[in-house]
Amino acid sequence: MATPCHAGAKLGYDEDTALNRLGLPTRDIAPVKDAEAALTNFEPAIAAHPNGKDFVDRDEDIQVKDLQNAIKEGYRELELIKRFTTVGTGPSQGRHSALATARVVAKATDRSIGQIGVTTARPPFGPETQSVLSGHHHPADRHTALHHEHIRRGADMRPVGAWRRPYFYGPKQDAKRLIEEEVHAVRDGVGVLDVSTLGGLEVRGPDAGEFLNRIYTMAYKKQPVGRCRYCLMTNEMGTVIDDGVAYRLAEDLYYVTATTGAVARVYADMLFWNAQWRLDVDVLNVTSAFSGFNITGPKAREVVEALDSDIDFTRDGFAYLDGRSGTVAGVSVRAMRIGFTGELSYELHCPTSYAQTLWDAVLAAGEPHGLHPYGLEASRILRLEKGHILIGQDSDALTSPDELGFEWAISKTKP
Repeated sequence: MATPCHAGAKLGYDEDTALNRLGLPTRDIAPVKDAEAALTNFEPAIAAHPNGKDFVDRDEDIQVKDLQNAIKEGYRELELIKRFTTVGTGPSQGRHSALATARVVAKATDRSIGQIGVTTARPPFGPETQSVLSGHHHPADRHTALHHEHIRRGADMRPVGAWRRPYFYGPKQDAKRLIEEEVHAVRDGVGVLDVSTLGGLEVRGPDAGEFLNRIYTMAYKKQPVGRCRYCLMTNEMGTVIDDGVAYRLAEDLYYVTATTGAVARVYADMLFWNAQWRLDVDVLNVTSAFSGFNITGPKAREVVEALDSDIDFTRDGFAYLDGRSGTVAGVSVRAMRIGFTGELSYELHCPTSYAQTLWDAVLAAGEPHGLHPYGLEASRILRLEKGHILIGQDSDALTSPDELGFEWAISKTKP
């Protein structure tokens, strides 16, 4: 059957002749007068929703009126409208909204869809296979430099954010008794806690004080060198999102701590805001570069005074909220008289590569005084007894400083 048709095509037969030779009826087709109309697909009319909610993009809650308003603002090209309204930027990446958006824009600007075009729908705009979603099954835990030391001492290691931290030391069946012993060790004697998971940020530059003034609620420009000051961070709504301590090492250098789970966000916020302010300051995340130990309890001063150090740890030489830089057991340290337990506390921060050396020195100096390593559960009990807050546990997405009783942490001498 194909041969006569091809032969007819070569001889110049038209469609009617070919159909006649095959004994088939001919078709009477009206000629198309408008060439552009022949290329136009069927397009249903755009009808308004009876309840006035004409959603185009349900990912981003974009309605027809949002697109029309964008056009009134002067945005006529689809790519500009997409960025102005965020249409098509949700999880579906415009897969279900791109054509509808093009139709609305075409109608509002008196153009065709062909002239408007559509944006590219990027993956994933369809279901993913299970093999893609499965991934690996090994959590990427972070370990402090003393992880093996805690394991050797029989610590019950549990996840805290991305880190593994000791909850208490000893067998799980004796957890209640062991935690109580750790609490009493701090209250009655002295304990040491691995706080290496705390965030560490160095803020350096001529505008470092001004930068912290804008980031945190207290005042830092006139903070004396060698002193520590509490840091309370809020977002644009005045909601508390983090806290820590700023130790001023020099006129142009602060060492700022942040909570374990929030340091990445604090660091990102600092970079974001300084991109707007353009202050002469540099921010460096040194969380992994430093390890820290908190020596706390009534006998804490006896322990630190027993260390081989060039830092004066005496009562007169090291006051509350003082910060000192020096060496302990031959290791460079940043020492701060701060704590989370309500007891006399000294926090020693050192380069992570020397963490084991400093830890061994602290344990040796503390042995005559009954120094007892304690875990996170005891730390939480100790801080609850003293009323210290834990951001994210004692606060939520709406908690303000006033609700926490932190009016004292808000400077009245700056905007």
